[in-house]
Amino acid sequence: MINKSILQSIISKYYLNGTIETVKWEIENNVLTIKFISPIKDMAGQITHAGFDLADNELAIYNTSQLNKLLSTTLGDIMLEVSQNKLLISDSQFAINYALADSLLVPKVPDINEPDSYEVKIDLTRDHIDAIIKAKGAVSDTDHVNIKNGATIDMDPTIDFIIGDNVEHSNKITYSIPISKQVVIDLPFNVNYIKDILVANKECGGMMYISEVGLMKLEFDNGSTKSTYFVVGKSEM
Repeated sequence: MINKSILQSIISKYYLNGTIETVKWEIENNVLTIKFISPIKDMAGQITHAGFDLADNELAIYNTSQLNKLLSTTLGDIMLEVSQNKLLISDSQFAINYALADSLLVPKVPDINEPDSYEVKIDLTRDHIDAIIKAKGAVSDTDHVNIKNGATIDMDPTIDFIIGDNVEHSNKITYSIPISKQVVIDLPFNVNYIKDILVANKECGGMMYISEVGLMKLEFDNGSTKSTYFVVGKSEM
């Protein structure tokens, strides 16, 4: 038994507003693990959820959009079972069969070769998360954010998120987060990935790490669910 809203929250953390459709759910000792990678392999991650009430199994989910539509019909607590290559979902009113796929159709997620250290470490509060989401909403027609070092008017160090296309005549918005020590960094990332990750995990704060090699790591932990994401920097400035 699991609450519908909890299951939807778990799914949203890898689905990321439609970015990831096909994954494998791995259940072992009531811990659900989901590894995923974007279609163009510039973002990957892993979700783990403790206390997942299903027997040890591997479930290949090919079409998460369809699964979300089926789940939307249910209410409250739902029961999950696996039978004859189907995920059975039921509540007090509905009984749903979701057809599982062949695991060979699920993209393989490689191990991430992390750097020895990250030059930037940011404690993302709920206010930071809400502000970045709002800033992206104000410049909705771009997928570009440049992350670089900056400073306040008192010359205290900051990390600046400059959202907007990297051309002279374009709309831009900058959001600055204070940091403890000065770093030198100037890297472009896909702001849509960052926004969707923050939206899916905004119920709690998190950590953001940035390496000068062009890799961003984001981590979130709400107690029962842990989410980790790696975003590769964009090739063009």
